[in-house]
Amino acid sequence: MAKVINQSSDSQYLIGKLRKLGLTFICQLDDVNKLRDNFTQYVADVISFKKNIITDKIKKSNDREQKIKDSISQDKKRVVGKYVLKLKLKIIINNRTKLENQFEDIPNKNRKTFRKGLRFVENNLNIYYGAIGEEIVSKELVKLPENYFVFNNFYVKLKHPIINKSKNWYLKWFQIDHVVVGPTGIFAIETKNWSKKRLERDDSWGFEQIDMFGEALSILIKKMAGIKQRPKRILVFTNNFESDYYPNVVQLYYKKLNQYITSREIMFSNSLIKKTMKFLIEKNNKKI
Repeated sequence: MAKVINQSSDSQYLIGKLRKLGLTFICQLDDVNKLRDNFTQYVADVISFKKNIITDKIKKSNDREQKIKDSISQDKKRVVGKYVLKLKLKIIINNRTKLENQFEDIPNKNRKTFRKGLRFVENNLNIYYGAIGEEIVSKELVKLPENYFVFNNFYVKLKHPIINKSKNWYLKWFQIDHVVVGPTGIFAIETKNWSKKRLERDDSWGFEQIDMFGEALSILIKKMAGIKQRPKRILVFTNNFESDYYPNVVQLYYKKLNQYITSREIMFSNSLIKKTMKFLIEKNNKKI
């Protein structure tokens, strides 16, 4: 099993936005799928879980209250100590009242929050479907042998833009869905979870994108890490169809991806793999 670093870009974006909206229970794409596919049951499960937590807190509060009351009744002589205990008792009762109010408010408050989150997902379906595609490919890549690394969502800003006038490229940043590093080299992978209709409408963009970003990665690793091997640029589709040929870019159905990667010639030693991964980890999300 390959070692995986980082979450996919669209998943990170979706989950981050939903958590900011108050959906702190959303931690992975499976949670977003449950929210969208089985809204009523998912909300009911979260509400039940939160109610159990608050019920447990109320029970502990009741236990503390009873202990303090017992201490007050048993120690009638210590006036100062009794005064402190009564203050503690008052705080405990106030906190428990707040917990009881929270308990009553859980259903309405959470349903509103989750509806807001569901609206956000429905208004951003392109990102949602992109996240699904990236997750499908990431789960496939993790099946690679253990001497391979999968770096999801590699992103850098560039202090000095990369310019290619012949191809009309002007890059101030670039992002690659998956960078695979292993004995057979480096692979820059762009995932498209597109329908055939979408592919026919927007045929060349995915190819141009990974061609540009793969070239940018090639320039950086050669200039900054002394790694001369050029990343193989791959456009992966979650649906099994092919587009027209595009130079420098291999197009693959995702189930054929691992075989393509592992069947190539051995090019990297263990030390070169570690050197490449060190570069990716250090430079990710940086301005270089």
